[in-house]
Amino acid sequence: MLSGIPATGNVTSPGPLVGPEHPYDQAEVLKSLLSALAPLRFHDRDKGRLRRACRFFVDALDTCRGRTLQERWIAFEQTVWPKWVATRVANHSAKRTRAGAWIAVMTRHVRADHNVGGQHACVGMDPTPTR
Repeated sequence: MLSGIPATGNVTSPGPLVGPEHPYDQAEVLKSLLSALAPLRFHDRDKGRLRRACRFFVDALDTCRGRTLQERWIAFEQTVWPKWVATRVANHSAKRTRAGAWIAVMTRHVRADHNVGGQHACVGMDPTPTR
């Protein structure tokens, strides 16, 4: 991994194509996450894994209730995230799946609650998926 720093500018500029208050649309959210991932400096193999993690993350959002992306994110933090954290030791693939949430938070697609069950969705998370 080189770094999660974009090649130019910063990760929040010019901003996501889909913001927290936009009505939720799976295809648009995935397209926006993948677009935000493109300028980040990761090795190609890591970017492929991160793209898959974004797809898995959006699939998880589909299981959550909410009209907007932020509403679904809140439901995700309350219902899905704790399960993903609980499987981090038991399930080696859990780190891969959490990377999609990391991308969504770091690119400001969503606003994370900093105290979800005592565990922030991105605290201590290395964005590089496990091989």
